[in-house]
Amino acid sequence: MADLTKRAWFSKSAQQHKKKPAIRPPFSGDENTFLAKCTQCNACVTACPTQVIELGADGYPQLNFQKSECDYCQVCVTQCQPQALSKNNPQQIQFIPVINQTCLTEQDIYCRSCAENCEPMAIQFSYQNGAIAKPEINLDECTSCGACAAPCPVEAIQFNPLSYQLNHQAVR
Repeated sequence: MADLTKRAWFSKSAQQHKKKPAIRPPFSGDENTFLAKCTQCNACVTACPTQVIELGADGYPQLNFQKSECDYCQVCVTQCQPQALSKNNPQQIQFIPVINQTCLTEQDIYCRSCAENCEPMAIQFSYQNGAIAKPEINLDECTSCGACAAPCPVEAIQFNPLSYQLNHQAVR
């Protein structure tokens, strides 16, 4: 007979391990300080002109690049009374885009939705003989604004923590 207690523990453990950290708004600084200062007032959520900021499952603001992009307008910073978002913190989002294997070009289907929406033109296509050109992200040019993610018809662009990327060095 199966031990359901162990099965439940392993299931919960696997789910927690797969859970990615939330992508916080720009100017949020480190996660612990942001969470300590944020009062969950939602002022940044309602003020965001692109509506990319939403409440996460934890009740704190996070970015959802499947909805929109961040244009770094700083409206969220000016509306944040507890200064959880502050110009004293780095503007940069600590997540970078990664193109996964669900990209249509992996199935030899022509698509350039991501690059057409990338204002800094950080997504370029490399040609290979007899194959559809594949997108590649130049992280030196990328602003992590998320403009590439929402237009992707198969959600092939995901955002990984910058620290994860530095450890795994696998950007396509």
